[in-house]
Amino acid sequence: MRFENRNVAIAAGGSGAGVACALDFLAEGASVALYYDDEGWIAPALEKADDEHLKLVRINDFSDADELISAGEELVSAWGKIDIAVAAINAPDNEKLLDMTEEEYQAIVSRISGGTLFFIQPLLKSMIEQDYGRVCVVMSIAGRRNFPG
Repeated sequence: MRFENRNVAIAAGGSGAGVACALDFLAEGASVALYYDDEGWIAPALEKADDEHLKLVRINDFSDADELISAGEELVSAWGKIDIAVAAINAPDNEKLLDMTEEEYQAIVSRISGGTLFFIQPLLKSMIEQDYGRVCVVMSIAGRRNFPG
């Protein structure tokens, strides 16, 4: 098992890619904290919810810096360390490009860019302290079309 004794945090905001990563890390022996905002996207992970190595972390708003920082700090406190962080935060699917207002666009930018930053930020402190860590940022339309499992 390649990731045995590794702690992985994954932000799967609107992303099948994040859930697919979580399932792969679990299969390779990692402990996984899966941040999510929509149970529809994490259905495959919910089937493994009784797995002692899977922690589900409900995030109400991936553009809320305080919520993400608090969740990260709580996770590091509970687990002691984070080895790998995977950010796979995508835009909601219901926006139309031709009808999008500047306010709607800024909300998407805040969700993706800000959400990625504030998800990773508290986890990086743990990585620096242990002199080890990996960060992966997944941003692609493939994340919206992926079928994990």
